Amino acid sequence: MLTHPVNNFWVKDVKMSRPGTRFFGLSPARRSGGQEPEWTALRDQWERSHLIRAVLGVVGLLLLTISLVN
Repeated sequence: MLTHPVNNFWVKDVKMSRPGTRFFGLSPARRSGGQEPEWTALRDQWERSHLIRAVLGVVGLLLLTISLVN
């Protein structure tokens, strides 16, 4: 939900196959015809999404480790 709009920004001028076009066509910004956000806002959103994913991965690993030890 957070990373997809940023990836969509990068591939907006790339000619893709039908499945790629369908996948990247799911972005609400592309459907509504709204203006694209400023690059710095996209960058910050991309970085936050990957930080959240990394934190959740570490938490999941810790929970798995704890469950195996008990």
